[in-house]
Amino acid sequence: MPKERTIINSGYYYIKPAANHILTIGKGIIKDAYTAILELVKNSYDADAENVHIKIKCTPNLVQISIADDGHGMSFQVVTEKWMVPSTAEKIRQKKSVLKKRPLQGRKGIGRYAASILGNELTLKTTERDSLVTTELLIDWRDFNSDKKYLEDIDILIESYKNETATSGTELYILGDKIWTDKELSDLILSLKRLISPFDEIENDFNIFLDITKEDSDKYASFSEKISPLPILEYYHYRVSGSIKLLYNSKQDRKVLTAKLTLENNQLTNFLPVKIEKEIILDEGEAYCGDVKIDIRAFDLDEDLVIKDNKIGVDEAKQLLKELPGIAVIREGFRVRPYGDKKVDWLDLNTRRYNNPTLRLSVNQVAGFVSVLQEDESHLEEKATREGFKEDEHYEGLKRYILDALFYLEDLRYKFRRLHNKGRKTHKTITEQIADISNFDSLTDRVQQVLTKGHVSDSISMELKGIIDEEAKVKEEQLSQIKKTIAQYEGQVTLGRIMSVVLHEGRKPLNALRQHPKFIAEWTKEFLFLLSRHFLFEDKELTLLREKILDRLNDNKMQAEIFVGIFKKLEPLANSKRPSPREFEINKTISEAFKLFEFELSENNISFGISGHTGVFFKGWEVDFFIVFANLIENSIYWLSQSSDKKIDVIIIQEEEKITIDYSDTGTGIDEENIETQNIFDPGYSTKKVGDVAGTGLGLSIVGEALARNGATIRAVSNDQGANFIIEILKK
Repeated sequence: MPKERTIINSGYYYIKPAANHILTIGKGIIKDAYTAILELVKNSYDADAENVHIKIKCTPNLVQISIADDGHGMSFQVVTEKWMVPSTAEKIRQKKSVLKKRPLQGRKGIGRYAASILGNELTLKTTERDSLVTTELLIDWRDFNSDKKYLEDIDILIESYKNETATSGTELYILGDKIWTDKELSDLILSLKRLISPFDEIENDFNIFLDITKEDSDKYASFSEKISPLPILEYYHYRVSGSIKLLYNSKQDRKVLTAKLTLENNQLTNFLPVKIEKEIILDEGEAYCGDVKIDIRAFDLDEDLVIKDNKIGVDEAKQLLKELPGIAVIREGFRVRPYGDKKVDWLDLNTRRYNNPTLRLSVNQVAGFVSVLQEDESHLEEKATREGFKEDEHYEGLKRYILDALFYLEDLRYKFRRLHNKGRKTHKTITEQIADISNFDSLTDRVQQVLTKGHVSDSISMELKGIIDEEAKVKEEQLSQIKKTIAQYEGQVTLGRIMSVVLHEGRKPLNALRQHPKFIAEWTKEFLFLLSRHFLFEDKELTLLREKILDRLNDNKMQAEIFVGIFKKLEPLANSKRPSPREFEINKTISEAFKLFEFELSENNISFGISGHTGVFFKGWEVDFFIVFANLIENSIYWLSQSSDKKIDVIIIQEEEKITIDYSDTGTGIDEENIETQNIFDPGYSTKKVGDVAGTGLGLSIVGEALARNGATIRAVSNDQGANFIIEILKK
């Protein structure tokens, strides 16, 4: 039997926090002095105050901070049973303020932590609205700087008394030894301005006043100001505003996320506001985060700004735009930090711009605000540190809302700049640029003019022309090699984009090939056993087993053929050596491109057809035409996924001097503006929205380059049924 234990001590105990525990928690939750003051201001808002006065007085060795409001105040019971109890759940249960029914902002019960960050001594004086009873307490936070004492050992005197002449409200008076620098005071003012919503339509009956007295400071020797929200900059270049809501769609008989947005620009001519209505489809890992309001302004870094009729030059404008707050999130009238803080790129705008500088905007080019609903409606839950939302599926859904709206803004900006030749020069294809480099005609003419003026003899002139022609021939050969190399690289780019198709299409046969050897091994073992027992092939069981083995072996052969077919399709793109041009049947090459996407075409119920002069031959680079149609088909599959009628038609027309290929699908089509400008062939330009894997803006650019190498062209044309491209190949 086990030996009985002898109990020495026994009893029930409770956790006793050390006195410094409250200060340790405070420093962990409250990031800095700005956050502390913002939290106390939010408490005044929750107390239904209409005015809160912040006073900061700095002397060489002492700082005095007063935060006083005209809210409903607290009773003796509330102070002792709630304010003195950290992290009470009262505000979480209450949700709305007592009188004005405001959505509560300080819902974590951390006001006293904020006060401990700002100074050593705290005097709280509060007068309840109904009883006009004033309650006071004094806390010296230095008493908590000990791990030898427990919280229960710190006595705090709390007194209440009748005060007939007092008005309701609460005042916190804090003494400390941290002297604020001018920069810190400037940052505080900016933080308070950013705290208040800039939306005009939000009724705001809450006023913040700030008084600063600081010795030895020219700027803040005597500062007094009513805090107003940061203005939405009216000298923007582009703007997207509106709402995103979950609305019923009668056609689809379900609720869908509908974005009703207005696009416009300012100071720039020839553009009127455009109202658009789009659906937003959330991906896996993203969730509905409640209805939102959006107002985002964008700026060009190479344009002047006009502010109150005063023009600011580009260099000065760039300096000003460095202070842009980015895109902030507003919840019930207050900004949620850190969204909208300088240098906080929470939407990864800089990464997007790095990957596509032609189309995307960086964080220092945008200033905007997104208004979201309270936590129980939006499910956007703030972190315990009060520094942003928990990064869950609802947070990802919010990011998708914003980036989709920004996508339309970026598209507007791109079209305007291209229309007015702003930014980069009109785009030329790589083939055209190479042709320009290898053309020495202009140089020859200019040299000839100089020689003629100098009365140089014809023989010397001819000699110089010969030297230039010889050099031109050398350069032409070198540039021909460059074109071949570029073609190889484009083949590799296309190869990379369609590898996902290969993996998707190859997964099933690969699994089959992995499983079949197991079955063959088991049946072979059984085959040998039966053979040793019967010795006759005429045995029915043995014959049946032999047929099973042959069936699986044949199936293995078929699955292997699938892989051979896939790699044959990819072989032209993977060749390290650029072949010479040769005659090939255009119809056959187009068919091979369709075969590459057999699985996706079938999975999406997309039909396709090739008609017309299907026996046409052309001498050129077949791999280029394979690249062309692989990219066109891939694009069609993407856009046809959003269409009910799903069809791709290719018509080949042979004419006397050229071959025309009419390629069309029944997808969502191309807007008239893009048809007019042919923007879609520019490198980096894409009409695929944020989150789309293939939205790199390279596909149609590669198509144009591949055709140019063969003396062919492509253009988009109007078609009410969907996208339509005309390819023209000049016969050589």
